[in-house]
Amino acid sequence: MKFLFTNPEHIPVGIPEQVRADHAAMDRKHTQEAYQGGYGHLASEGRVREGRVDTGSNFVKNLQLVQAGFITRGLSNIGYQFTQCHWFYRKGDGESSDKYVVVLGYANDMACKPEQEKDFVMQPALDLPNKAIGQRRDLASTCWKYCHGWANQDGVITLNFGGRMPKGRAEHAIVVRSRSLTAARITRLVTEENE
Repeated sequence: MKFLFTNPEHIPVGIPEQVRADHAAMDRKHTQEAYQGGYGHLASEGRVREGRVDTGSNFVKNLQLVQAGFITRGLSNIGYQFTQCHWFYRKGDGESSDKYVVVLGYANDMACKPEQEKDFVMQPALDLPNKAIGQRRDLASTCWKYCHGWANQDGVITLNFGGRMPKGRAEHAIVVRSRSLTAARITRLVTEENE
């Protein structure tokens, strides 16, 4: 999961910064991975986004007024654990402003493809300071202008939340249903324990 915002105060305390490649380097990496993985036909530039290489399938497309909600609980219920937390700075590309991006990763040792099992090593669950846990929950419960979800060929799912709206009211939530991530309309408020 990635949360994109312009104010660095929302970066959870104590999580590390990670240097991130620019768009051109990421596109080269996606192209190389696509050909190595046997799905080079998906590596054409502009297939989904103009000027970019997208090898994944866009399963959540610009969902408006959304929150991550209780996704951590939902993933935990199906055997995933929180294994990755870092942030990076993304320079604006002329079309958008500079952003701070917080990345939260979850993994399940059963989530890898059969051919990857021999190489898969489960990462230990992360233990964050209490303040950082609270800040992470705030990011998940905040209303965001949009969410894009990508199902990538390597089995990695990416959710991008952008346009932080702290006073907004979310109309949708990304949730786990039938062992899959999906968008659900919020019809009533429930506690995390009852999700």
